[in-house]
Amino acid sequence: TAFALTIGLMLVAIIGTLGSSFKATIDESLDRDVRVDFFLTGVNNGFIPPAVLDTAKKTPGVAQAVASGLVVSTVDGKQVLGGAAVGGQISSVVNYNLLEGRSLTPNGMIVDEPTSRKPGWSLGSTVEFKRPDGETVEVPVVGVYELNPVLGAWVIGNTAYDKLMPPAAQILTGVYVLTSTDADKAAVQQRLNEATSKYLTVQVQTAEEFKSSLSSMIDQMLGVLYALLALALVVAVLGIVNTLALSVVERRQEIGMERAIGMSRAQVRRMIYLESVLIAVFGALLGIVLGCGLAVAVVRTLREWGIGNPVLPWSLIVVTLIGAAVVGVIAAVWPAIRAARTKPLDAIAGE
Repeated sequence: TAFALTIGLMLVAIIGTLGSSFKATIDESLDRDVRVDFFLTGVNNGFIPPAVLDTAKKTPGVAQAVASGLVVSTVDGKQVLGGAAVGGQISSVVNYNLLEGRSLTPNGMIVDEPTSRKPGWSLGSTVEFKRPDGETVEVPVVGVYELNPVLGAWVIGNTAYDKLMPPAAQILTGVYVLTSTDADKAAVQQRLNEATSKYLTVQVQTAEEFKSSLSSMIDQMLGVLYALLALALVVAVLGIVNTLALSVVERRQEIGMERAIGMSRAQVRRMIYLESVLIAVFGALLGIVLGCGLAVAVVRTLREWGIGNPVLPWSLIVVTLIGAAVVGVIAAVWPAIRAARTKPLDAIAGE
């Protein structure tokens, strides 16, 4: 009876732990690796047109603006996705630890350490990208950096980006903006909002607002998964109701005997409630322990892809345990009422 609830809450714990770990990784990476005053992004962190970069650079109070371009190409017959530094040096807005070689050059590219282990992507190699029109663009690997969630697997320079991506195919994933040291940040933000108002999909965000927007996207995805898992929990509750109802029928004589020797109806109901709560809490505890354990193992496995330390969703765990106890009481209402209405003499005589 408890197993259905265990499976449902195990999945809830896994998803909750993964979501909390992803959000913590994003916050930690932005705080550690990015030094900007404002982010220019698309609605729901979508793409923005290249003209936004020039608009940001011309805004009074902006000292530097560097954009991140999206690269979609083919290498050895396989599609690859990466980034590009557009409009300036990526090192001026993003901190990264260079392990080998040198910083990004306009015609070169830098890759993270896991990517450098792939054949043809090591330091000194030349990666042959194919344009949409079939032409080949050769880009040398000039540096290898430590795993960095902000930069991704690899980044190419501005000149290489222009060669590889036709103007019609160039899109930006965001613009990093640094203000002048003596500029009023609130005033600069207002100017940026006014300057980019003609681009309906562009929004100007502070670092905290940007982190909140990323977290809200993760929460939305988790909400959909939780809604689907709620159906499994409903089935689990129905299972508890069915088990208790059968238990009451099978123990009709015992309940009648207990009523005959002095057990009150309230005590009978309390007995059924406690049974139901024990089943629900046992299933919930087992599911949460198993789910958190599996989720921690998965997060540690994903460290190679930039995921940080696992973060347990303690508030979700507490709410889940309390909810399991409440569900246990609700599931026992009808069986408990039926058991309390058992007539002692009829029950004993019936057997």
